[in-house]
Amino acid sequence: MKGRVGLLLALAGPLPLALSAQSQERPPIIDMHLHALGADDQGPPPLAMCTPFEGFPAWDPVRPFGDSFMARLTQPSCKDPVWSPTTDEQLMARTIEVMKRRNVF
Repeated sequence: MKGRVGLLLALAGPLPLALSAQSQERPPIIDMHLHALGADDQGPPPLAMCTPFEGFPAWDPVRPFGDSFMARLTQPSCKDPVWSPTTDEQLMARTIEVMKRRNVF
């Protein structure tokens, strides 16, 4: 019985420390680079991006670069791309939500 109590205390002992560490607020991020563009400044939304990047793809100069670039943004090659918001309001709301979640000032 004594061994079981010791084991229980050994397993439960770090629990309060782990819980208190999780409840602490993230330190603030006070130096953040952010672009202020409209939802349609890179082309008609929605646009997609595959992340993480798997290298920069080659570009065939037979086709204009703008066409190749837009094809990657409108027809992503990955199975789970990140899609852009479609309106300026959505873009602002998503940006502010992430900044609050990450404690960015």
